[in-house]
Amino acid sequence: MTISAVREYRDPMRRCGPQTPEEPVNEPYTPFPHSFVSLEGFPDAKLLVEVLQRLRDDPSRQGL
Repeated sequence: MTISAVREYRDPMRRCGPQTPEEPVNEPYTPFPHSFVSLEGFPDAKLLVEVLQRLRDDPSRQGL
């Protein structure tokens, strides 16, 4: 894959791996190693972490 964001997403997914739900599931469930949902959430999480780091010791709704 030549898109750097996708490479950056795949590395932690490879290291941590997807987890199965903790709640009982009525049918067999095998998580996918990658998904569009987790790929979309990855930059969202990175952005939130960056914002919280810039707010330093005083994160608030107003600061966000």
